Amino acid sequence: MKKQTAVSLFAGIGAFDLALENNGVDVVASAEIDKYARAVLTEKFPNTKLLGDVMEVTGDELISAGFVPDGGIITGGFPCQDLSVAGKRLGFTGWRSSLFYHIARIADETKTQWLILENVPGLLNSQRGADMGAVVGTLVELGYCVSWRVLDAQNFGVPQRRRRVFIVAERSGDPTGATEVLFKPSSLRGNIAPSKKTGEDPAGEAPQGPGNPIAYSRAGYGEYTEGVMPLMATMHKRPDAYIIVDEANTVYDISNRTDAVRIYQDKAMTLPARMGTGDNNVPVKLQMADTDVIRKLTPEECEALMGFPRGWTDNGQSNLNRYKQLGNSIVVPVADWIVKGIVERNARGADPVSSSVISS
Repeated sequence: MKKQTAVSLFAGIGAFDLALENNGVDVVASAEIDKYARAVLTEKFPNTKLLGDVMEVTGDELISAGFVPDGGIITGGFPCQDLSVAGKRLGFTGWRSSLFYHIARIADETKTQWLILENVPGLLNSQRGADMGAVVGTLVELGYCVSWRVLDAQNFGVPQRRRRVFIVAERSGDPTGATEVLFKPSSLRGNIAPSKKTGEDPAGEAPQGPGNPIAYSRAGYGEYTEGVMPLMATMHKRPDAYIIVDEANTVYDISNRTDAVRIYQDKAMTLPARMGTGDNNVPVKLQMADTDVIRKLTPEECEALMGFPRGWTDNGQSNLNRYKQLGNSIVVPVADWIVKGIVERNARGADPVSSSVISS
């Protein structure tokens, strides 16, 4: 089988790029406009052609860089600010999230076989579903079969609750391809995350990642220096119920503290995209050695929560920039799982029996 190629649009700090390389896919070009993220890409992927504004990227340019549409993959975690429930919900009337149409343009110009897109779950109900309808409708008009699924990072071996919608589209004309990638039989048998307490986000139906999510460690990705996953917290300003419960179920009352927090015993809340842009938006944790010390997560811990190797963003830039880049990124093991599905599908080809059953 010939070597597969890929292009990463809205590349950020290279989550998709890393996942693609891990699966033997040659990333020939990446497009990213943020100068600090570009510096990370330049260091980590020196053999990849680095492009700038996605609005100026052309299909001919990508093919000249070595992109082969047959079996090729284009990824894009397009901006979510206009789609997130934390924003103004402008949807595709906002200029940032409407950049999706440049992904569609580039897909049409290259006739790439595969697309992997990522965004916040708010895409599904933005403008009462019209924006998601525009995404699917546009891709179908371009000849793609489309499948989408909300996946939660905590089911892939990282101790972070992070739900994102992933869209996979294939241009082969076979309706089973994209669905097979996102709904593999292995993800539906006996590997569902345990149910959550009332009020917590439900877990996606994706397979548990390697290792114990509370003591996360995976070859090639980050690793915590402490023996167990640190207790996670988010800042709250309400003066009530300030209680800490540690991994030994010991209860500590910190009601008199002015920086009181709510503690989550096993997993972090979602790292926010605004992380690093203010004083109180970096998640904090209980210091394991001293139960009376509460501090912000370090950039290295945030790298581990996103599935990156330790020090991935440590290139001399400020911690504020590192926090922002990590909060905007994609969890690498989730991207890895999807890319692996595409690589396996390309290697095996369509199953004619399955195709006839599903399309009937």
